[in-house]
Amino acid sequence: MELDELIDDRPKKDYRRANGAPMVSDPERPDKTLRYSRPSGFGKELDDESALVTWKINTAIKGVAHHPALRAKIVAAGDDKQALKDLREEAINLGKGNEASDIGTALHAMSQRYDDPDDDWQAPEPYAARLAQYRDVITIAGLEPEYVEVHMVNDPMRCAGTADRVYRTQRPLVVPDGTIIEAGSLIMGDLKTGKSLEYSIPGYAVQLALYADGEFYDIEHDKRIATPFIDPRWGLLVHLPAEGKTCTLWWTDLEIGRTGARLVRDVRAWRRRHDHVQNFNFPDEPQALLVTSESVDDTEYHTGTVTLEEMTAWMRERIAAIGLDPNGRKMLLRLWPAGINPMKHGGHTMEQLEEIHEVVASVEAALSLPFVQDPRVKYHRGHRNQDTNKAKENQP
Repeated sequence: MELDELIDDRPKKDYRRANGAPMVSDPERPDKTLRYSRPSGFGKELDDESALVTWKINTAIKGVAHHPALRAKIVAAGDDKQALKDLREEAINLGKGNEASDIGTALHAMSQRYDDPDDDWQAPEPYAARLAQYRDVITIAGLEPEYVEVHMVNDPMRCAGTADRVYRTQRPLVVPDGTIIEAGSLIMGDLKTGKSLEYSIPGYAVQLALYADGEFYDIEHDKRIATPFIDPRWGLLVHLPAEGKTCTLWWTDLEIGRTGARLVRDVRAWRRRHDHVQNFNFPDEPQALLVTSESVDDTEYHTGTVTLEEMTAWMRERIAAIGLDPNGRKMLLRLWPAGINPMKHGGHTMEQLEEIHEVVASVEAALSLPFVQDPRVKYHRGHRNQDTNKAKENQP
């Protein structure tokens, strides 16, 4: 049986997307649409992915080692970046790197149907036994799925996505800080089917907090709807590994998740800054100039005030250069800041242009594109004054 046959093939409704990012209505202007981030990826900056990268490399090596045809494709690809990217994925697949991930994705989709009281679908073996074990564990824990795959938005953090579960407590539950969550309360839940949670727990904590602080969203009519009270203190991480024999529940302190979310927001704001370095001004004393390197030319630099028009023109020039690269446009569209219109629409604020600058800079770095003069750095070439020249002539 193919894995695709195990997944619900009924038409699903979802957010309208812009290069993968969810689009939601502006809470202040419902006729306007905003591009939000996804909670599932919001905390990635906090994850240590070094072990994951090593695993991918090792898996790809196995794929290349055992498939001569793949090696030939790699040689033929030369420096074609897109071809090499596709071949990396093929190498991981041939190294059996994605098989467990695919099964986990299928089990996650099946759990959605399994928890839906209106779906009479029956899971096949061996997945039926895993899902029954999941149900036994949450039942013993005193939990019942109240909402399954519910669309939610968190406007303060500009996030939107689909929360796995909201559980209803069937009895009082004691949480790690000793307090009690009363029977009948709602708890945000997140179901994970991967082999290990070790390297992604920080991101999961952020994800749960973002959903717990969000509102239900009607994707058909693009509007926020009444949301019941969800416990703001603790969330629940449910680990049901696809190829395991256990189902484990973990409490997640949502305040820790909120701290992580704020850190991510601050990091993103920090990356948008353009004052990470400042101009070095040489002293005016001629004698001091004598100790500088002979390689220093007569160009003088200073940081100036850039106008909105100059910043706009700079962004357009750089984006046009990126568009000449076969992969540049795709990468730029994928990373474009949420909620900001394309440059062709105009009307951007300086803050928005700085967000665009962050994305454009990352694409330029990834593609090794030529430098485009920064209008924020003013410079001119000139001659040293006579005193400086005389001092240089008298230098031993």
